Amino acid sequence: MINNEYACELLLDLDYELLTQIALSSNSEPDLQGHQRKVIHYDYLKSLQSKYTILGDLWNVYTFRPNNGLGPHIDAKRLTTLNIPIKGTTESITRFYKFPENSNKEFVSAQALYRIERPGPEVFNFVLLKPTLINTTIPHSALAGNVIRHIISWSIPKLRFDEAKDYFKSMSMC
Repeated sequence: MINNEYACELLLDLDYELLTQIALSSNSEPDLQGHQRKVIHYDYLKSLQSKYTILGDLWNVYTFRPNNGLGPHIDAKRLTTLNIPIKGTTESITRFYKFPENSNKEFVSAQALYRIERPGPEVFNFVLLKPTLINTTIPHSALAGNVIRHIISWSIPKLRFDEAKDYFKSMSMC
């Protein structure tokens, strides 16, 4: 199990069939960015939010075409996220980088992130196979393998990564 300063795999009991159906059939909402969705529209997600009270009111669907992804960035509007693999993640890779002092970050409003121009060296990488807490304050990237990659990325807006880990650790899930 991964458990470090970048990511922490969780032992969550999830209905992956239902999550897949929700993720692949959800539509963007007019008042949000294209990848964002509201929990309130989905009964199963509301039940998960009631069970895991640190989960925010927004969740994201990220779909990357084969061999495409999202370059080095830091999330702009959340400190931590719960990433849930949906489909095509076995060949994908998430990388974390050192943030050098001479690097600039550029805010990209359409993606709600800060793009990192020159990340430092890679410090950790993993393949998303289980629900995983991600430290979104550290530069990271995601790249699909040879198939389309679908994930749910559920915002944890009010807790830092270490606080979110402690929350799940208190329930013996981290």
